[in-house]
Amino acid sequence: GAAKAKVPAGGVLDVLVTGPFPRVGVPVFTVPADATAVVLNVTSVFSSSDTDVRVYPTPAAGAAYPPVSNVNVPRGQSTPNLVTVKVGDLGRVRLRNQAGSTDLLADFEGYFTPQAKRATEAGSLFTPTDPVRVLHTGAGSVGSPDLPLGAGGTRDLQVIGTLPVRGGGSVVVPAGTTSVVLNVTAFNATALTDVRAYPTPLPVTSTAFPEVSNLNVPRAGVTVANLVVVKVGADGLVRFRNTAGSTDLAADLAGYYGPTDGTAGAVFVPVEPARLVSTVSGLGRTGYDRTPVGAGGVLDQAVVGLRGLPAGAVAVTVNLTGVAPTTSTDLRGYPTSGSSAFPGVSNLNLLTGTSRANLATVKVGVGGAVRVRNSVGSVGVILDISGYYQP
Repeated sequence: GAAKAKVPAGGVLDVLVTGPFPRVGVPVFTVPADATAVVLNVTSVFSSSDTDVRVYPTPAAGAAYPPVSNVNVPRGQSTPNLVTVKVGDLGRVRLRNQAGSTDLLADFEGYFTPQAKRATEAGSLFTPTDPVRVLHTGAGSVGSPDLPLGAGGTRDLQVIGTLPVRGGGSVVVPAGTTSVVLNVTAFNATALTDVRAYPTPLPVTSTAFPEVSNLNVPRAGVTVANLVVVKVGADGLVRFRNTAGSTDLAADLAGYYGPTDGTAGAVFVPVEPARLVSTVSGLGRTGYDRTPVGAGGVLDQAVVGLRGLPAGAVAVTVNLTGVAPTTSTDLRGYPTSGSSAFPGVSNLNLLTGTSRANLATVKVGVGGAVRVRNSVGSVGVILDISGYYQP
């Protein structure tokens, strides 16, 4: 989809995301011309400096770009992030590199069509869930044997039916579900590696795997997360594959798509990417307060009524960025409630002093708001919106 050259500082790539796409070894796949948004896993590969990559609808004219970020990249690392982006001019989306030079990859995961097609075309509507951990291979394992994935190792996770949840209880994902939204975390990795999430093939004994990556672990011992939208495969399973060394995995369910009869669920409505709140600049906070979120602290952000979000919105898709954490920590996004309880999941894992982002699909809670909780230390928090779901 592009020339074999690194993208320089301020450089852009316009990527055609509608039309037929030939893929090696598989039939041509077509994205309709009226697709409203696409889901891409965007990876910056071996950047020459710290930078951020911004993904947005290609404008009809001009070089303006939004004051948001999608992928925050430390120098010399390969860093991915899932992006849901509105389709722009001539069926294209634009990728912009802020500093240094970097190679860019974009792996296609799906698309959204206009709400008007809901009654006339088969498609999968979205149902958000309260975030729950359905896979954990470390101590207190759930959804899998308590064993890490070795080099080339795979793990199949049941995602249809009544699923046990770490910490007790269960969650039901109905038959007819076509894909699930999971926040996948790699931890205790022994080497630089990547993790791939894909539909379990039929037969389940097949060793075929896609030539894409979802999660890049830059070195041993680093905990890294990325949001994944993965099609359900054989027997209601999805598969995870580790490339090198060994690693433990966790997966947190955020919602699911389906069934395809249009009887339940919500439609995605893309918006121009925009910043809702930043504790770094004070944007969206009373008196432009720049106080970071402390240990155990929460940031409640009203989303209904902002950027055109209607009162009936059931979930939002936001890029969650942690800035300059004073210690290694994690951020958790979940529906605001009247309780101080928080889920046993994580969305974004941060190393001391390193800024990083992760896409999050979060169910809307009490007062039309979502909540972000910081575990330890203090950290700046930024929320950039790319769309919402409404019945």
